[in-house]
Amino acid sequence: MKIPGLKLMLMLMLMFAFSAANASDADIDQFYCHSRAADSQCERYAVSIINLITAPERFHGKKISVTGYLLIADETIALQLSKDSSPAESVWLSIQEGQMETENDFMRYQKKEKQLKSAFNRKRVLIEGIFDMHTRAHLYRGSVKDITRIDYR
Repeated sequence: MKIPGLKLMLMLMLMFAFSAANASDADIDQFYCHSRAADSQCERYAVSIINLITAPERFHGKKISVTGYLLIADETIALQLSKDSSPAESVWLSIQEGQMETENDFMRYQKKEKQLKSAFNRKRVLIEGIFDMHTRAHLYRGSVKDITRIDYR
C-alpha cells in the first residue's frame, strides 16, 4: 500500500514529536534551541505544531518559533498544521495586547485582526511568541501569546 507524501510526512513528524514528549530538558535544549544568549541559555526554541500538541509541558512559558497555516475567521485566529486542520491539530494565537476595557481597545484589536487577515490568512507563516499550554480557546491545544513576529514561510 502506497502512502501519499503528506501522510508519510505527518507520520514522521508525529514519531519525532513523541520522542520530544519523553526527552529530558537537556535533550529539549539540545534539539530544539534555535538561539542562545551570551550565558548559553536558550532564548528561543524552533518547534513544530505537533511538538506543541504532544509535549506542551516541555515548551510552556518558553519563547518559540513555529510554522503553520494562519487561519483568521469568525472568532478564530489559529495556527494550523495544514490548511484543513481541525482545532485539535492547531494552536490558538493571541493577538490581543493588554486588556480589552474600552471601545478604543476593541477597535485597535479589530484593526490588527483585519491587517493580519488581509496579509496572511490561509498562508504558511512563521510565528514567534510565548507558548502557553493552559490557554485553550475553543478546542485548540494551547496558545501562542506575546507574538513578536509573523512572517511568510
